Amino acid sequence: MKWHAIASYFVMTFAILWLGAQAVVAPRLLRGEALPKFSGILICPVMLPGLAVSGILLTHVIDDSRRRKDLLRGWGGFAWARRGMRRC
Repeated sequence: MKWHAIASYFVMTFAILWLGAQAVVAPRLLRGEALPKFSGILICPVMLPGLAVSGILLTHVIDDSRRRKDLLRGWGGFAWARRGMRRC
């Protein structure tokens, strides 16, 4: 993975995104039911976090956990998100 980090990222992201999409639509497909249009709307929130998850996971796999902590510290330890949620 260290030598092919970009290819690993795209393969991992593709797998996570499409497994999430299949998790949403598979129950109806296995029962032989038609997919409602709302399924397409549900797929988006399931697929979007896959991009961040694959990036953080690959950072953890390629670099050590210290690097992941640096990544999160660079975001301010999510302090910006806590401040934003307090204002809501």
